[in-house]
Amino acid sequence: MKKKLTMSFLILFVFLSATVVIARPEVPTQYVPTTNSNELEKSGRDYGWIEQASGFTTPSRGIHYMHTLDENIVWATAYDGSGGGAIIQEFTKTTNGGELWTPGGVNDASGLELSMIFALDANKAWVPMYKSAGTNPQGIYYTSDGGANWTRQGEASMYTNAASFPNVVHFWDENVGFAQGDPVGGYYELYTTTDGGTNWTRVPSRNIPDPLTGEFGVVGYYDVVGDTVWWGTNMGRVFKSTNKGYNWTVCSPVGSLTYVNIWFKDSMNGLLQDKGQYSTGTLYETSDGGVNWSLVTITGTVYTNDMAYVPGTTNMYVSTGAASGASGASYSTDGGHTWEIYPGTDGTQFLATDWANDECGYAGGFNGDQFTGGMFKYTYIPAPLIPPINLQAVYDGIECCVDLTWEEPPSGDPEDLVYNTGSWTSYINDCQPYAVRVTNPYDYAVPLKSVNFILYSAATPHQITGTVDVLVWEDEDELPGSILYTVEDVGDIPHNVYMNVDVISSGINLEPYGSVFVGIQGFDTVNQGLLAENATDQGRSFCFASGEWTQIFEAYTSLTNIAITATILAEGGGSSPLSYNVYHSVTSGDYDDPIANVDTTYYADYEPCFGTENYYVVTAVYDAGESGYSNEASAFVEIASAVEYIYDDGTAEMGYRAGAAGSCLAVRITPDQY
Repeated sequence: MKKKLTMSFLILFVFLSATVVIARPEVPTQYVPTTNSNELEKSGRDYGWIEQASGFTTPSRGIHYMHTLDENIVWATAYDGSGGGAIIQEFTKTTNGGELWTPGGVNDASGLELSMIFALDANKAWVPMYKSAGTNPQGIYYTSDGGANWTRQGEASMYTNAASFPNVVHFWDENVGFAQGDPVGGYYELYTTTDGGTNWTRVPSRNIPDPLTGEFGVVGYYDVVGDTVWWGTNMGRVFKSTNKGYNWTVCSPVGSLTYVNIWFKDSMNGLLQDKGQYSTGTLYETSDGGVNWSLVTITGTVYTNDMAYVPGTTNMYVSTGAASGASGASYSTDGGHTWEIYPGTDGTQFLATDWANDECGYAGGFNGDQFTGGMFKYTYIPAPLIPPINLQAVYDGIECCVDLTWEEPPSGDPEDLVYNTGSWTSYINDCQPYAVRVTNPYDYAVPLKSVNFILYSAATPHQITGTVDVLVWEDEDELPGSILYTVEDVGDIPHNVYMNVDVISSGINLEPYGSVFVGIQGFDTVNQGLLAENATDQGRSFCFASGEWTQIFEAYTSLTNIAITATILAEGGGSSPLSYNVYHSVTSGDYDDPIANVDTTYYADYEPCFGTENYYVVTAVYDAGESGYSNEASAFVEIASAVEYIYDDGTAEMGYRAGAAGSCLAVRITPDQY
């Protein structure tokens, strides 16, 4: 959000025949594929970020500017984030809280680009458009039909000078507005309107402080509180009007800053950030409406792509980043002094952001295609509806039915689950350190809480004494990380005894069906361990030498004299299901409507399909809706002996089979013509 200022370098064209400076777009921030872009906090605990599809059919459309009217209505402008430098006129809009984003384009505007966007409602919006190529006139464009059609407003001479560059437009209602552009004729090209933009009147030079040599405004760099409007320049100054743009003052340059953007929470208090080429996100604050600014001492991570004050809060701001090594989203609740990164966002590219309130905010990203990515929403995420577990299916030949049994869903919320598959995949043996893979069995994300290890020693007197080092790392395709997570004092532990490792503060979020590793080392000087494979009796051991993990070996992981008693445990309360839906199919994974709804954890299917495998899943029904499927269980219902049906004419029909299934007579009818 700069003179298309979106990172990298600035190109200035200086016309030597006059003191005119035209700001040109910088190279936009480009989409960078990341391996952790799906680590958003989707665990279902209170509020967090979810990903939405911005709707653009062309991949790598980035969100340059965003205007959030309320929780449901948001408009946003796009740019080409692929690195190809395409000149586009695209925007996207939602009217239902992001459930559907509808992309569009400004018509009859080829060669122009959008500086920003201001919307009054779901139908009326204005955009300043600057020229990058072609002959179409730049200026203020307006739509009254939700973006289907756009027309250029104002006099023919508005923003048509060679030095003109429209940066900002804002409306206080459907009639009163102002527009801001770069200096033309020795003073800034500012306009006001009282008829919705049909006619614009240029603000006279006597009402505007003179520009500095080479100074200009920046696209989208402004803020409004009540009748007061501010906008920043490329030379660290902030212009201010307290009467909707008719008269202006300006502060002295703030330090040696260049491009400055501003965000105010009220008419007196706000933040300013240096957005220059080499900026590291330096913040200044004001308590007198922007007359004076003081440097903010920052703790934590503040990003440099965009920032927003969160309406309705005492002093909360949110920053976003998309630069290499500085991508993510962070928030401050003390006016920008202390910043915390939103869990799971570090390393994900976040672009423009704007907020409705502290329970609903939006941020742009890069899309993968029409249906994937490009937008993020901060919102309340209800806890996932947990399905039943341990479904079993057994055919009863006496009653001629398939008996189904299952266990209730774990009673705790997903973030409280302590999950163990019930099959030990590693053990601590003779002081050799090991690790286990912890896998999330659900189709929703779950934070990692704790891991159980059995400690075993074959040595006399069968006990382990001392402390162990615990490591946690996420990427199962890499060698273990060498960063210590915690030190556990195991004391004197006899063989075949649990040790629980609490990793709730690790911040590890297990993605759907995702895995992490938890490793233990340090019983003695032998720094080696084991990566246990859940599905096999073999795993990969690792060696630690000179501060680096260097080798992988094969190793056995099971021990027959260690009893398997683990189960899925839960802590805390949670809502119980109202009932259960039972689904049946003769094809694995292919289920339509439920065959029964019951309020117990048992069901007998008296109408199975004979002579084939019968597949079942069960869901839990809550007040909030239906859970996902349980594990799949199946039972084969055999026809013990077959007979051949004979027609009256004596011909045999081989497609008909009948016989005994337990104590029942089963008939399968599959005529050839079918």
